[in-house]
Amino acid sequence: MVKSCGVGYHANQLDALDPEVLVLWAKVLFAFEIVYFVSMTLPKMAILFLYLRVFGWQGRMRIMTQVLLGLVVASGVANVVTTCFMCQPLTYWWDGSVEGGHCIDVQAFFHAQCVPGFALDLPIMVLPLQTIWRLKLPAAKRVALLFVFLVASL
Repeated sequence: MVKSCGVGYHANQLDALDPEVLVLWAKVLFAFEIVYFVSMTLPKMAILFLYLRVFGWQGRMRIMTQVLLGLVVASGVANVVTTCFMCQPLTYWWDGSVEGGHCIDVQAFFHAQCVPGFALDLPIMVLPLQTIWRLKLPAAKRVALLFVFLVASL
């Protein structure tokens, strides 16, 4: 992607060297954004499904995990849909000369999407801690297991 699209170079540098490369760069960047949001959503879903399967929670813990799962899916879908419709028409993203085209504030969108991402990461990391601590294991093993889950969550 560095050779064919100029990924890693500043947009002004690409524009000066070859404006056509800048168009290809913008198209690739659009695809990267969709892949990024999917790749942020799927591991969170996998972790929550793992919790449901391994811990076999019933009642409140199961409901909390399912709610978190729903929020993760909703957040991921919202991010992908927003990315797909951030410019109207979509070609305006790489061709600013399209008449009547407009985009949302993309920089603000990427900054804002971090908030729900972090807000969902924290409860996902904390969710299994109580269950692990209640296991009938020596304290040292419980602490080690808590450490493993926290490091894996990061």
